[in-house]
Amino acid sequence: MQRISRRTRVIEAADARTLPIAALIAEGRPAILRGIAAHVPLVEAGRHGAAAAIAWLKQFDGGQPVTAYIGDPAIAGRFGYTEDGTALNFARERGSLSAYLDQLLASLHDPAAPAIYIGSTDIDQYLPGLRAEAALPFGDPELLEHPPLVSIWIGNRTTAAAHYDMSNNIAVTLVGREKGEAPPPDQRDGDVVRHVVM
Repeated sequence: MQRISRRTRVIEAADARTLPIAALIAEGRPAILRGIAAHVPLVEAGRHGAAAAIAWLKQFDGGQPVTAYIGDPAIAGRFGYTEDGTALNFARERGSLSAYLDQLLASLHDPAAPAIYIGSTDIDQYLPGLRAEAALPFGDPELLEHPPLVSIWIGNRTTAAAHYDMSNNIAVTLVGREKGEAPPPDQRDGDVVRHVVM
């Protein structure tokens, strides 16, 4: 097995107001930005438990149906293809964000619950008002002039497979724990920052 010797850069107590965005993009490598979302009210709500976080988030539900991906418990949260590679191993649905959040909360401690994943949902369209409460306060002039797209990913015990995104992302775990395939296992020495792009 090949030994990975390069470690992912970690910026402790990261502050969006002073984050060197252009330099990070120029490096072309991932970085862990610990604490970058410490001020976000959803993080504080999450410290009081899943019910508090869901209640806080539901206040922004704009009422438009969202897309959710639902997988049988047998996929163990790993969305992809069937074993023979001929079909997807999950179904695509559209429904109420609040109803999906309620379903996630109701099945929180059920190991046999279906896998639920609501991916890359534009908060300005589906959760109006959330950006004002939760977006990172970037100080970078480029981002001030061209505010970034802000999307949210919501789910239960799902595993995000390593993948390529065309855009430069700052992904933040606001509530819960990250479970993914990047960075490599020998570099996981704490929470991995990922999956709510702010």
